Amino acid sequence: PAAATKVVYTTQPAATGTAGADLSTQPIVEVQDAFSNTVTSSSDTITIAGYTNVGCTAASGGTTNGGSKAAASGIATFTNLNHEKSENVYFKASTGGLTVACSNSVIISPAAAAVLAFTTEPSAAGTAGADLATQPVVTVQDAFLNTVTASSDSVTLAAFTDSGCTAGAGGALSVTTNPLAASSGVATFAGLDYDTVETVYLKASSGGLTTDCSANIVISPAAASQLVYTTQPSATGTAGVNLAAQPVIEIRDAFDNVATSSSDTVSLTTYTTAD
Repeated sequence: PAAATKVVYTTQPAATGTAGADLSTQPIVEVQDAFSNTVTSSSDTITIAGYTNVGCTAASGGTTNGGSKAAASGIATFTNLNHEKSENVYFKASTGGLTVACSNSVIISPAAAAVLAFTTEPSAAGTAGADLATQPVVTVQDAFLNTVTASSDSVTLAAFTDSGCTAGAGGALSVTTNPLAASSGVATFAGLDYDTVETVYLKASSGGLTTDCSANIVISPAAASQLVYTTQPSATGTAGVNLAAQPVIEIRDAFDNVATSSSDTVSLTTYTTAD
């Protein structure tokens, strides 16, 4: 053979594969001279990387594993090549200054469902009993964070008071549909609100999949709507003498949260009947 000038796929990788799983047909790359003879003296290390176009110029954002192999007698036979991102990928084979080779396309499908992820976080703030301005979206993903488009798993949301979603919240979480079946791996929630003033986190769960805990949501009181005695006045008293137990009245919203922004003036009037 003449001097090495190029690398060539003599066996193309499988046309389809699963994220993170070794391709069923592993590529074979030869080091050749300008006349397409195998340069049998070559032991060059061939590197394979993923690209998203036919010309192998636009690098993939995914991880390609098993993409390095030293040629033996000018031939690099790969054994554990895989790609972690679900996409249509082309593999570029290269070594040193030799002309590169771009493989045929390989369609990578998602692996099995493994985790849930909030791909749209709920609003960071809300009002008690009112739908959040931004409703959460939860995606079913494989171990490599690809959307499992075949999934119709039911996703359940619940409210918690800590960032690890281990301490259940005491308020009422209302959602139009909960649990909600994913469509093409995506569960888009609607009508979600929470009725208690506190900081809450939403936990998404589905069967044995790894759960996800949302960012925090700070719930504020709704509009003031009622007055409530939190301390009753003394049951007995003496004419003209201040009662021993003075009354305390809270201004609350419709969900019994204290309307902390209220500076309303409260008037007391005496009656002779409880009505």
